[in-house]
Amino acid sequence: MWMAVTFARAVVDVPQSSALYATAMKGIIVAVPLAFAVVLCGAAWTILQRKTSATKWGAAASWVFILFGILGFYRRLHFLWVCLALGITGFVVFSLRDTNQSGQKNTANRASPGDGTNVIVGKLVTIVGFVGFVVGMGLWARWSHSMGLSAGNDSITSILQAVVASLLAIAAHECGHAATGIALRMKIRAVVVGPLQWRIRDGKWEFQFLPKALLSLGGSIGVVPSDPQQSHREQICMIAAGPFTSFCTGLLGLCATLTAPGHPWERAWQFLALFTTISLLAGVLNLVPFQTKTSYSDGAQIYQILSGGPWADYHRALSISSSSLVTSLRPKDYDIQAIERAAASITDGPRGLHLRLLASTYYCDCGRYLEAGRALTEAESISESTADVPVEWHYEFIFGKAFFQHDAAGARLWWERLQAKKPGRNWDYWRSRSALLWIENHKEEAGEAWRQGNVLAQQLSNAGANEFHRHTFFLLLQGMNAGCPIHADGWPTSNPATSGAPSSTRNG
Repeated sequence: MWMAVTFARAVVDVPQSSALYATAMKGIIVAVPLAFAVVLCGAAWTILQRKTSATKWGAAASWVFILFGILGFYRRLHFLWVCLALGITGFVVFSLRDTNQSGQKNTANRASPGDGTNVIVGKLVTIVGFVGFVVGMGLWARWSHSMGLSAGNDSITSILQAVVASLLAIAAHECGHAATGIALRMKIRAVVVGPLQWRIRDGKWEFQFLPKALLSLGGSIGVVPSDPQQSHREQICMIAAGPFTSFCTGLLGLCATLTAPGHPWERAWQFLALFTTISLLAGVLNLVPFQTKTSYSDGAQIYQILSGGPWADYHRALSISSSSLVTSLRPKDYDIQAIERAAASITDGPRGLHLRLLASTYYCDCGRYLEAGRALTEAESISESTADVPVEWHYEFIFGKAFFQHDAAGARLWWERLQAKKPGRNWDYWRSRSALLWIENHKEEAGEAWRQGNVLAQQLSNAGANEFHRHTFFLLLQGMNAGCPIHADGWPTSNPATSGAPSSTRNG
């Protein structure tokens, strides 16, 4: 409590040149003493009682110590720097404990052997980003005070500026990836900038605004190689272009901020300072190998490609499967050796699951249905320990359980899981529904679902992946015409040279 009071007293005389900084500090003066006492007591009690919630309370207490360490930097209270060291140490320790307790339940954020990442490094990136931002804006506040600059904004305006600056910094980073990808003959499939998301679905661009992603302020871009044999050098150039662009825009922002006094853009110095700080942090931290819930950082991807081995095979497998979305390549053209080598080392999590679904798709397109069923079984075993299976993969399980394995109960289970996610009714939805109803011997309903899905499938582009999707409708039609399920060895393996469906059925 004494440390909390010291913290509150020390920030009373902070310069008021930055409305955002000053407002935050005033809030801390009121909140810190009580919050510190509650968090510290909660952490101590849960640890002594060996409660399962001790890791979360301990991590929260570590963050409080980190805040005290930041205060020591600002107010030159060197004794508080010890708190920063204690806070970071505590955060690492409790993160390790949390990983050991929950790692078996959710493998999404666990470091896989050879991927170049570490769970603790990933946690530290969050701390470094937070501390770097707060320290950076504190330095800008001192600089503006010495230059006699005033933000001239209330706290709400300052917060809005911070959000807009973050979105612009993220957009610049992703534009670096996109521009380089286009220059290297790649194609853009998706762009995500915080809550703003553009994706190509069924051959058309769709925009979606997700308010819940507003606070995360993350970004990503889907760049698809048009040439599956594209060199590793070109792929690395595209990946590295994001951090490089962040460095460039950060330096431009730095020059604009430092030259603001006496120039027309003087009143925008705070916005420029925010943009500069965020851009430089994005450039530095993205080069650190770590993973998020859904992807790897730029640094991790570069490391994996350069290191060779299973992770290079993993990126090759993704490259070829992505190419099938924009070229005439079909799943039967996948590099199955690369997929299987990668799958032998990547045995869990969404990536291990994805590799086995790619293998199942490859074998299906080759007419090797028993092997497709075995790959699907392996994927299903991994899905049991995967926290959130994407909707698109549910469709693959439903179709595969019905068509490869003739497992009506298994297909129904995945269908119920799909319904819980409230999917849209696209061609994939109707294909899955048709396969489910067919294996459950509801022939008329299966035929109607097939007709609706086939009409939508014929409207897809002529990319190889879509030709394969139309081929699966042809396979379903053969199954329904056969009158009853046939053992996988007995399935026809013909592959019409057209779009994969007889001309008499192309329009349903």
